[in-house]
Amino acid sequence: MIVNEVINESMDFTATKLNADKGYWEAVSGNDINLSNANMYSLMRNTLGFKGDEAGFHIPIDEFIQTASKWYMRNSEPEPAIPSSIEHGEMRNRTDSQTGQSRIGRGATIINQGKREGYSQEKVLSMIEIAKEGKEKGATHVSAD
Repeated sequence: MIVNEVINESMDFTATKLNADKGYWEAVSGNDINLSNANMYSLMRNTLGFKGDEAGFHIPIDEFIQTASKWYMRNSEPEPAIPSSIEHGEMRNRTDSQTGQSRIGRGATIINQGKREGYSQEKVLSMIEIAKEGKEKGATHVSAD
């Protein structure tokens, strides 16, 4: 099998500026945060309220600093931890569609890794610091992609 595509299961948050000559966003500083896609989308959309798309987020840096700082000030108390959990699908008798044989199977097992106390506050504060440092170095946007 030849794979022509790389599946990226994580996203980098960094301060960026558009390189008009080359036509792409480039990082301004070496600092970034790498999170799973689910965690990054949860922080950016659900926690901070930014709208992104399947390619990620590109937000004007001043807008990000203002929005994230307001959120942090309103939510400076560490959020409670969410314990990890495992949910097992229920056991049931199934009939194989190709052979017609009956077999016992279980649905999906879902593993929730949980979050430690203060996870969102820690990550948002780190993002604010990256944005402020990037702005000092000429960044115009923050990107999560």
